[in-house]
Amino acid sequence: DFGDTNLVGWAKIKVREGKQMEVIDADLLLESQGGTNEAEVKEVKEMIRYLEVTLRCVDDMPSKRPSMLQVVAMLRELMPGSNDGSSNSA
Repeated sequence: DFGDTNLVGWAKIKVREGKQMEVIDADLLLESQGGTNEAEVKEVKEMIRYLEVTLRCVDDMPSKRPSMLQVVAMLRELMPGSNDGSSNSA
């Protein structure tokens, strides 16, 4: 229930309260429960990272929003085989 808040506002409030899991669709969580515990944790962390990218794209201040080029780079970092988003530089 969003109350008087729109979807974006509701999601921002939940994340600010540390309740990211309430924003993620429960059906997605059920689909991920077929694997090992470690795999499930990794998938949930990945979902949260996608949520973080999403919220950056809808920041109240347009100047704080990433460009499409930056969004593509962030999403590529989240793709499998990208070392879990960590940098390869030494």
